[in-house]
Amino acid sequence: MTGPRTGTIFDALADLIRRQGPLTFAQYMAFVLYDPAWGYYTSDHPRVGDRGDYYTSPAVHPVFGHLLARQAADIWAWLGRPDDFVIVDLGGGQGHLAASLLAGLARDWPQVYDRARYFLVDFEPNLRAAHRRLAEEPGDLVARVEFTTDLPAGPFRGLVIANEFFDALPVHIVVNRHGQLREVYVSWQDGLVEVEGELSDPGLATYFDRVGVRLPEGVRAEVCPAGPQWVRRVGQLLKAGLFLVIDYGYPAAELYSGRFPRGTLMCYFRGGYHGDPYRFPGTQDITAHVDFTGLALAGRECGLEVLGLITQAHFLRNLGIEDYLRALDRAVFDDPESYQRNRTLIRSLVQPGGLGSFKVLFLGRGVGRGLWGLRGVRPEEPTQ
Repeated sequence: MTGPRTGTIFDALADLIRRQGPLTFAQYMAFVLYDPAWGYYTSDHPRVGDRGDYYTSPAVHPVFGHLLARQAADIWAWLGRPDDFVIVDLGGGQGHLAASLLAGLARDWPQVYDRARYFLVDFEPNLRAAHRRLAEEPGDLVARVEFTTDLPAGPFRGLVIANEFFDALPVHIVVNRHGQLREVYVSWQDGLVEVEGELSDPGLATYFDRVGVRLPEGVRAEVCPAGPQWVRRVGQLLKAGLFLVIDYGYPAAELYSGRFPRGTLMCYFRGGYHGDPYRFPGTQDITAHVDFTGLALAGRECGLEVLGLITQAHFLRNLGIEDYLRALDRAVFDDPESYQRNRTLIRSLVQPGGLGSFKVLFLGRGVGRGLWGLRGVRPEEPTQ
């Protein structure tokens, strides 16, 4: 943890590197995204929406949360309609998903809404913003939510949602040099520079054995040990229910095949994106594609069943997004622009090459493959 902000983030990074030596990229990424004084996610900077740096599905249109409410109601039924039903929104941001999902339950499944406890997990600035958002919603939505910086303390039954959570976890960067893995470090030479060195952790090499791939010669790739750790934490607490991971990425065989020879790092800044993680540290988002194989294997290790991996487009269509589009066509709008805007935004949630190409990983305990979100689709097997 750092002290009060003095100078610039570059000064803080230079001082940190002088004291500790070159940083792994995971250490650098954790600092610029999560440091209490300098981090992108721990600041009050607006990140999502028209005033932010990027969009997420819940912020694009409330229909996304309404459809997730359908999946929540389905899980509640699978679990025998319990009186205590927990929904965990991992990395819940500024409350877009919480507001729309709870509103969907209150409107269409009041029996689930009355029994639901909603945990919105994020950093303090987001939690304050989420509380303000939900307090402005009609009804008592805010009373249903516990705003917290970590998972529930004890075991529970219900639904865990991680929407664009895993892509922003700190990653190590490795590269195959003449058959040997080398790690990329961040150093300081009149500015931030990359240097290669020995692996900081031998587990980075065994990770590729674990997911069953060999990194091709000269290919640079990201490895995220924190991802499987989070899956195991959820798996230890989820007595019965479903863990949904919604993000962009691929199974390991594709992610590490050489399709991305320079890796998948992407930075988002003021509505645009680029590939330089050192350009605007602390004021830009940094993400990497998710390895769904690593997450699925971690789920199996803690007793979760890998039910499948499908695209967001298939997932939302299974949950009935076309119903909303048909209802929109029947609705009466004061101006055609409102109709067209809503239709365009809803369609973007299933757009190929965009949000529709995100993946949805289903990890369950005590539920089956007949879930609404999986119906009629042959899911990928992320562990093969």
